[in-house]
Amino acid sequence: MVKNAIGANVAIDRFVDSDIQATLLLGLGRKVVDSSDPSWIWNVEFERLAACEQRIPRIYVLGTASNALIARLVCAGIPRGKIVPLEQPNEVRAVCEQERELYSFCSGSVTSAVARVVARMREEES
Repeated sequence: MVKNAIGANVAIDRFVDSDIQATLLLGLGRKVVDSSDPSWIWNVEFERLAACEQRIPRIYVLGTASNALIARLVCAGIPRGKIVPLEQPNEVRAVCEQERELYSFCSGSVTSAVARVVARMREEES
């Protein structure tokens, strides 16, 4: 879970400093738990992700502030064709079933929604 630019930059550092190739799931909400002002994403070093975008097949984006996040990613140099907007948290299920490696960097409300979907999937597997 990322709550601010510092946390997001730490998550990006861990990904960039690895040699992992993975799809990303990025989420940003506008609830109190997220910070109702998503402008902090302009302090996130998404340019570092853009520099290693060859290791990122796709970036799924969701949340009530997803449009702001998409704009920031494009501005950072992420090719628009790699960005896949998700309309509802329930769409995460299909993403989890489809992707071999998935890294998630999401704010609080989006993390909670994704966790509920994953928990349901685990219950169904049991």
